Amino acid sequence: MNDTLYLPTHLATYLLIYRPPSHLTSRPSPSVCTQVVVDFSATWCMPCKMIAPVFEEMSNEFGDAVFIKVDVDEVPEIAQRYQVLAMPTFLFLRGGKIVGRFSGASAEKLREMLTSLL
Repeated sequence: MNDTLYLPTHLATYLLIYRPPSHLTSRPSPSVCTQVVVDFSATWCMPCKMIAPVFEEMSNEFGDAVFIKVDVDEVPEIAQRYQVLAMPTFLFLRGGKIVGRFSGASAEKLREMLTSLL
């Protein structure tokens, strides 16, 4: 599998992008961002609902990264491509390459990964 993040433009309506870096003048494309954090979630997933406000809060705290939320039911092809089997799953990318991932609604683990990988 290619480690470059694949988020087709035609699927952009299904993505929720938090607080893009200020140097981007339009909706950011992950292909031009150096640091990307993806939250794979589902509307029916209770742990996803619990971690959602934390993810949004951290998007403000770690402002140099682009934070993206992907609903696995809306775009299952992206979830399949990245072998997302549990929700929530967080994927961390730097320079278009996957540098980390974990599954679960742990605010502590999310902060730890953000601090160490970004």
